[in-house]
Amino acid sequence: RGKSNPGFKRGLTSMIVPLYLSEVAPFDIRGRLVTLNGCFFAGGQFVAALIDGTFSNDKMNGWRFMFGLAAIPSFTQFFGFLRMPESPRWLVARGKYHEALEVLKRIRGQVVQAEKEFESIKSNCLETERQMEAKDSTSIFVHIFQNPAVKRALTVGCLLHLTQQFVGINTVMYYSSSVIEMTGVRSESSVVWLPTVTTAINFCCSFLGLFLVEKIGRRYLTLFSLAGVATSLGIMAIGFQLANTHSPQTEISGTDGPNTLCSSYSSCSQCVNNPRCGYCFLDLPFGPLNGSCLFSDQINPHMSVTGQCNNSVLEVPLTWAYEWCPSNYSWLILFGLILYLLCFASGMGFMSWTVNSQIYPFWARSTCNATATSVNWLSNLVVSLTFLTLVEFLNKYGLLWLYMSFAILGWIYFFLMLPETRGKQLEEVEDLFAHPWWQDATTADEPKTVQYVHIRGINLATNVDDPDSGDES
Repeated sequence: RGKSNPGFKRGLTSMIVPLYLSEVAPFDIRGRLVTLNGCFFAGGQFVAALIDGTFSNDKMNGWRFMFGLAAIPSFTQFFGFLRMPESPRWLVARGKYHEALEVLKRIRGQVVQAEKEFESIKSNCLETERQMEAKDSTSIFVHIFQNPAVKRALTVGCLLHLTQQFVGINTVMYYSSSVIEMTGVRSESSVVWLPTVTTAINFCCSFLGLFLVEKIGRRYLTLFSLAGVATSLGIMAIGFQLANTHSPQTEISGTDGPNTLCSSYSSCSQCVNNPRCGYCFLDLPFGPLNGSCLFSDQINPHMSVTGQCNNSVLEVPLTWAYEWCPSNYSWLILFGLILYLLCFASGMGFMSWTVNSQIYPFWARSTCNATATSVNWLSNLVVSLTFLTLVEFLNKYGLLWLYMSFAILGWIYFFLMLPETRGKQLEEVEDLFAHPWWQDATTADEPKTVQYVHIRGINLATNVDDPDSGDES
C-alpha cells in the first residue's frame, strides 16, 4: 500500500541530513536545499513503487530484484560521501579553524564571503563556549530548559513533527489505493500500480514546495499547507460520510452461512469497516447488485475465502471490494485526496525538517534536532498503533474529522508561535525565539522598528529609528 517502514538507517539520516545541509548551505538557498532532500525522498518512494510494480508479476524472483536493486544507490551514496566536506561549524567548534576556512572557501567559491562567514561562525562559537564555561557541568537538557528561547524553539520544532504525523499522512496514503479503486480502477494488474500513482503525485507536488520555500518563506508555507490539509481532510470526511450514508445493502448472505460474523452486516460500509470482511457484488451500469459480505483472505485480501469472489476465473463478472465500497461520491473523495497530497507534499511534508534544521543555537542543535526527530517517529508509531482501533471505533470519516481537528489546532499554534527564518544566518535565528510570542506572531521578515541585542544572556530592545532610545550599557 505504499507505506514506508522506518528503521535504523532512516532514523539516523532523517536527523543528520537536514542538519548537515543547514550547516553547509548558504543562508539564501538553505531552505531550498533542505527541501530538495525531502523531494528526493519522495522521489525514492516513487522509483521504488515503479520497481515493485515492474517485478510484481514475477512470483518466484521478483522480490529478489526489488531488494537487490536497492544496493545500487546505496553504494553510489557511500562512495560519493567519501568526497563530502565536514561541516565548517563543527570544525570551528573543535578548534580546527584552518580546515573550517578551507571548507568554506571550497563550497562558497568566493574568498571574501567565506572569510566573512568564518568570522561570524567563529565569533558565535567562542561566545557559546564562554557561556557554557560559566555554567556548571549539568546535562545539556538542563541548559536547554533553562534557556527560554531554546526551550520555545524546541517546543515549536517538536510540535511541527507531531503535527506532520497527526494530520494522518500515513492513513491517507494507506487508503489512497482504495479511493482510486472506488473510481472504477479494479483489475488486479491495475491495483498493483495504484501505490505508484499516489507516490507520483506526492513526488511532483513536493517540487512546488521547493519553488515556494524561498519565495514566501517557511512560516507562510507552513500555514498555507496546514490550511489546505485541513480543508482536504474535511472534503474526504464528507465524501466518506456521504458514501457511508448511501452505502449499498447486502442482499444475499453468500456461502459463509447466515450466522457468521461477516454475514451479520447489513451494508457494504459496515462490512468493509471490518478488516476481516469484504463486499462481493455484481457491478452494473445502474449500480451494484446482489451484494454479499464474505470473509477476506488474510494472505491475499483481494479475494474472499469462499464464494465466487474467491475464484480466479468467474462465470459471472463479480467485483470484490476490500476496504472500499462502490459509491457515487467517489469523485469527491478522490478530489480531497489529490488536494491533500498537493497541500501536504508542498509544505508539511518537509517543513518540519527544514525548520528544525535551523532554529537552534549551535551548542544545542544536534540534541534538539535529535529530540524533535524522535518525536516525529514516536508520533508515527502512535498513529500506526491506533489506526485500526480508531477506524473500527470512529469509522473512516470520523478518523478524518479527528485528523482535521489536529490540523486546525496546529494552524492556530503555528500562527501564534512560528517566526520566519528566511534570509537569516543560523547564528541569528536564536534571537527570533527570544521575543515574546505575541511579537513573534506578527513580526515581518525583517523588523524595521525594533532590534534585539543579546548581551550576557539578556535581550535588550532598542528603537532603530531612535538610537538613543535603548540603554545598552
